[in-house]
Amino acid sequence: MMRKLLAVKPINFKGRILGVSAALALMLGTVPLAFAEFTVRKVEIQNVADRLLVSADVDLGLTKEVEDAVNNGVPLVLLTEFKIIRSGLLWDADIDQIKTRSRLRYHALSDHYIVETSRSEGIEMFRSVDDALRRIGTLRNITLALPKTRAESRHQLAVRSRLDIDALPGPLRPMAVLSSNWRLNSDWTHWKILP
Repeated sequence: MMRKLLAVKPINFKGRILGVSAALALMLGTVPLAFAEFTVRKVEIQNVADRLLVSADVDLGLTKEVEDAVNNGVPLVLLTEFKIIRSGLLWDADIDQIKTRSRLRYHALSDHYIVETSRSEGIEMFRSVDDALRRIGTLRNITLALPKTRAESRHQLAVRSRLDIDALPGPLRPMAVLSSNWRLNSDWTHWKILP
């Protein structure tokens, strides 16, 4: 039996805070920095026997500093993490988890952005960084195992997307750790899984 469950969009407090900050900066006469963020926009869950098939759309926005680095030959690794959590009275338990890994780099000779993902074979080429990021943020048919005894317990799917700073070239890592322009990640979003 296959049932499709649609989850409700979580509240995006980070976006509201950024909007208020930008409005205050404009009122005070200062120019705000360009904001970029990663946002898990939509998640669809299909409950198939003892598995969960997940599709997600993640908006990936790069800061100017990170985009300039890509355009100058620095490859980026973007991770999207999925995990099933069983909520308990005292603590939560991770049931299953999976990470998808995508590598984005710019090829100056062909003037294309190259995307390599852990969920497909080969590489894909794009004319713009926005098109490449849109491809990376489109995740389909991610499979997670469900526990056999899930009827009496509460389960959630947690999803997060982030820039993997540890995968940056060595000389760039210390600066990326210290700079807020490189801390690109979405908060964990939680989606209820119905039995």
